[in-house]
Amino acid sequence: MKPRKPRISRAAASDDALAQLAEIERQARAAIAAQDRDEYTLGVLWNRLAAGGWTRKAKLGSPKSWWREHIPDEVDVRMAEMFGRLARAFSQEVVERYHATSLDLYLRYCKKEGLDLYPISAVTGKGIEELKWAMAEKVEELRKESAAEVSDSSK
Repeated sequence: MKPRKPRISRAAASDDALAQLAEIERQARAAIAAQDRDEYTLGVLWNRLAAGGWTRKAKLGSPKSWWREHIPDEVDVRMAEMFGRLARAFSQEVVERYHATSLDLYLRYCKKEGLDLYPISAVTGKGIEELKWAMAEKVEELRKESAAEVSDSSK
């Protein structure tokens, strides 16, 4: 017989969710108040809020409605979502170095054109192996397409 998992009461889950939401609000306000608004941190916080289900657990509606209610107007929901996309796609160093709007346009272009992003680090070399294998697969795919075109034209 399997041991039973301890049940967490709804009140305890709600208290935990409220504590998480209070921490997200505190960190978001600090990131907004920073000298150069910390867009990466805001994105990470938005991702935590959206994926964590904290607003649902605390019975406070959707993450969007909670954000509108608790976070200053300087960062609306659309901006928070954009920062979240950037935080998922890029490292903090990249987001800090390049303007968030430019990076968002770049992400949208890549998605529209069906291009894959392979972030790499020039310092640590992280991501280079994945990029090499992806490039090899693309070259192989192009070679097959080219061979098919040559065989079709010779008929």
